[in-house]
Amino acid sequence: MASHENGKLMMEDGVQYSDSKKKRKQENLDQRINDYVDGFTVHGLTKVFRSNKRESCVWIIFILTGVLFASVVIGRLLSKYYKFATYTDVQRIITDHNTLPSLTVCDFKAMQIEYFSYCGQQFTNWNNGDTICDYTKMMNLPNPDDLPYQNTSVWRNALFEVIHCKTWSTETPCTKTPNITSRMNGACFTWNYNGDFHDDYGHLELKFKLRNNDSIEQRDIVVLPHDSDNVEIDLMKRIAIESAVKYQITIGKTLLLRKPEPYSGCQDRAGSDDLDIFPGAYSRHTCIETYKQMNIFKKCGGVFDHIRKYLPESSISRYEDKNKTLNEIKSCIGKEIEAKGPPKELCPFPCKELELRLSPHSYKSSESKKNVYDVELQLESVDSYTLMEEQPIYSLEQMSAEIGGFLGLVMGASLLSFIELFVCGMLFTFRKVHG
Repeated sequence: MASHENGKLMMEDGVQYSDSKKKRKQENLDQRINDYVDGFTVHGLTKVFRSNKRESCVWIIFILTGVLFASVVIGRLLSKYYKFATYTDVQRIITDHNTLPSLTVCDFKAMQIEYFSYCGQQFTNWNNGDTICDYTKMMNLPNPDDLPYQNTSVWRNALFEVIHCKTWSTETPCTKTPNITSRMNGACFTWNYNGDFHDDYGHLELKFKLRNNDSIEQRDIVVLPHDSDNVEIDLMKRIAIESAVKYQITIGKTLLLRKPEPYSGCQDRAGSDDLDIFPGAYSRHTCIETYKQMNIFKKCGGVFDHIRKYLPESSISRYEDKNKTLNEIKSCIGKEIEAKGPPKELCPFPCKELELRLSPHSYKSSESKKNVYDVELQLESVDSYTLMEEQPIYSLEQMSAEIGGFLGLVMGASLLSFIELFVCGMLFTFRKVHG
């Protein structure tokens, strides 16, 4: 009997201890909640919980009015931010290494023949039209651009011979490899194709002549300074030149930096892998041109040789029609070559682009000779260039600062105020669950 009573007493003591511990825990939670309520940093919130009923209602109205007002203003600020509007910040960048752009020289007619050739033949004049193109034979033919130089004192390719090339800051000839390279099967050459040539005076003198020029007719020679990162250059900006005339081209450099999505929507590559086939930097011009040529390839089963050499093998095996004759390919290309360009979203502007302002001047010179073309490049500013960079009109940091400042003005609230409310709410919920 005594043992039974002792056990009963121990159980009662245990229950009392558990109740006491639970009560202390509740008191501790109540005290912590009261501490938060008494110290709310949101204006008027403490009075809502601690004042009499009438005063509490008044403060609830004030706080709700402030919340409504803040919601309207914050909504407008968010709307302003999500417009993603930009402005252009223009700066002058000082540098002691202002490189010269690349310079491409072409016989324009010869270049067009090479560009618009198919199966190694001119598009407007070819033989054996009823045959099928065999590219395996063409691959074994030597490329004129890869032929070795025939003379160590001058640079030459199949069409041009550079007879003079120098800058003002050095006596070293600027025709040494890798400063110059042949292009378009000898119809063109590019000086400074790596884009790293620098002259302290920003000046280049270049003289060249045509090899085996027995024709009386004036040749259509064009020059084009351009960004070295663009392998497929835009010849719409070409400058026509004549022999026995001296040309000076003044060049102003502007580097454009655009903001990617969600601002201007620029891209560092085309909207499709099929439209990004050329080596070097992406440009909108090459994307548009590739779109047209790829459409020709898909519909006709053949494409110009100049484009084909850049295509991946997967595209060639997928779209090339080895059963069509040359005449069938020619007829199809003639119909499709004037097709419309791509939708805007497929060929966005690049995020980084070098823009060159070209100001050509020409005059007769006593030193000018027949069949000799004389071109000089001069940087507009030797030690600087213009930087035009897109910046957000209304940034995330600015919006956050304005929202924070307005909440502080209207409600006395800050980020810590919302943390206070969250922690107090969690403590109140915990007390309800375990009460």
